Amino acid sequence: MFSQLPLTLVPTGALNITEEYIPERVLWLVEKIRREKVWSTPVTLEKNSLAIMDGHHRAEAAKRLGLPFIPCLLLDYSQVEVQSRIDNVVVTPERIIQRAVKGVPYPAKTTQHIFPAKLPDCNISLNFYLGEDIDQKTA
Repeated sequence: MFSQLPLTLVPTGALNITEEYIPERVLWLVEKIRREKVWSTPVTLEKNSLAIMDGHHRAEAAKRLGLPFIPCLLLDYSQVEVQSRIDNVVVTPERIIQRAVKGVPYPAKTTQHIFPAKLPDCNISLNFYLGEDIDQKTA
């Protein structure tokens, strides 16, 4: 299902975050991406608002690596279920988008987006993608 959808290169600064990230996870991911020199998994976005559904740590890693664009899969909430991982916190697609657009993200790991099919891999070489050596970028 999702594996046949096209990936879109979205400007890194255009993404609207819906959750905070865990700094240690981002540092680990930056080092992993730097070592492998491959972007392996697209960030999943709500197609109209560019609110991040899945991939907050990847999006922050891309910023820290200075990537101008991020491979993204654009979906809408008719294709995805969402639930709260925290008791007494109600999440809906409308609330998630509203908070993202206003710049008021949920705490890390509050929402869980449930995709009906496996998300595609993309395996993009970052040396080709950037046209320079990624080792020169700082975390």
